[in-house]
Amino acid sequence: TNIEHDGCFRGFDTAIFEFIPQEIKKPFLISGGARNPQDFVDAFRAEPRLSATCAASLFAFTEVTPREVKEALHRADILVRR
Repeated sequence: TNIEHDGCFRGFDTAIFEFIPQEIKKPFLISGGARNPQDFVDAFRAEPRLSATCAASLFAFTEVTPREVKEALHRADILVRR
């Protein structure tokens, strides 16, 4: 999480991925800043090892739904439970 992005709807800070060593084999996720479904797609495309994404403000303060995010990921051929 980039705390400067958290709740600001600026998109995930995918640049943070450069700080995750390739040797790390544990699951990891990104959170903080999602503004639309495309941000989730962009995060998974930026880091194929990404295990999950998190969002709260997006769903609490906008009209975006989890279903819309899942549909965007599915359309982008990113594996997601439906």
